[in-house]
Amino acid sequence: MTISPQKFRAIAEALYGGEWVSAMSSDLAVDARTLQRWASGAREITPLEAELAALCHEKARTMATLAKRPAPPGMHPEDGRALIEMREERAAELARLADELA
Repeated sequence: MTISPQKFRAIAEALYGGEWVSAMSSDLAVDARTLQRWASGAREITPLEAELAALCHEKARTMATLAKRPAPPGMHPEDGRALIEMREERAAELARLADELA
């Protein structure tokens, strides 16, 4: 399976948010410039589906665990529910991405 630059960037942003380059570079032990070239399509993406799937699974488990925790004390109940829903959605998205990579 070859990962397109668009898919690679979507996975990176799902894992780390908008500022993904530095954290992903550290986790994958890949130079940040290489990651940027992969995301832009300037360089072919090295096969790393297994590593990305493992990162997605790990982050999905973390988000699922966080979703089970109550909202922080003092948080408005509606905000607390929204936080928990966001964590659940994030966990599901990451699990889906991991499955696609497997």
